[in-house]
Amino acid sequence: HYLGKELVMNLLVLRFANVAFQAIWNRQYIKSVQVIFKEDFGIAARGGYFDQYGIIRDVMQNHLLQVMALVAMEQPLSFD
Repeated sequence: HYLGKELVMNLLVLRFANVAFQAIWNRQYIKSVQVIFKEDFGIAARGGYFDQYGIIRDVMQNHLLQVMALVAMEQPLSFD
């Protein structure tokens, strides 16, 4: 999952540094946002492992909420 970190952080650049998106990517023009977590191949026999270590809860509570926050947040005053 660490491989997706750079992609997720690029949402900030896509959203706030892109003139085309900056004008329309706000609460006046967006009615809803859906963040969907879907695996085509399922967890199959790995379910016990994921459940034992809380990985699914980690993905849901941390990673997907981070994506939702980056999509929904107002432009920060500074990127420092």
